[in-house]
Amino acid sequence: MRVATPETEIIEQEWVFSRKLQVLTACAIFFLMYILIISSPATVVVDQPQTSYFLGNDGCSCTHKNVTYDFCYHLPKNWTIKGRRFNCSFSSHLEKLGLLSKAKVIDLMTEKMPTPMFVSAMSENHFMEGLNMIASIRSLWPRQRIIIYDLGLKPKTKMKLQEMCLGEVRRFPFESYPHYVRQLKQYRWKPLLIAVGSITTV
Repeated sequence: MRVATPETEIIEQEWVFSRKLQVLTACAIFFLMYILIISSPATVVVDQPQTSYFLGNDGCSCTHKNVTYDFCYHLPKNWTIKGRRFNCSFSSHLEKLGLLSKAKVIDLMTEKMPTPMFVSAMSENHFMEGLNMIASIRSLWPRQRIIIYDLGLKPKTKMKLQEMCLGEVRRFPFESYPHYVRQLKQYRWKPLLIAVGSITTV
């Protein structure tokens, strides 16, 4: 039988606080990325062939399916300061992820913010860390929906995760993206995970 002492209680309180801080930090990062995604510039329709290529002299325009898009980041306080143009050849991927249209953008002035959900991913070598993350979420938000994307779990591991009823397990659609996205240690899948999760969890 473990005897609680003031020292152990302090350690446990610090551990709980640390876990809460980690989860809240992750939520803040996801929220900031969501805001960045929905604040993309408006589109202008032009009469061009249905293809994706660089268009215009400003170094930022791309066209895809007769629509011209600004593929540069512009500094909000000074629109003339811009970043390097995003590769136009990936416009079809952006369309699939719902990032070329504002149709799914939530107008907080007229619409209610939907209840957010947690979207994460697990590979076989990080399964235990994933379980700890889920346990932390459940300790703070017991009824919150959690979606886990499978990055290469073994069938037995995936079944174990599903049996625990800790969340919904989905297969990450690697086949929809270039082959190098499968290189997990390059972490190219992370921003895609956020985008895929945002359009498939409704």
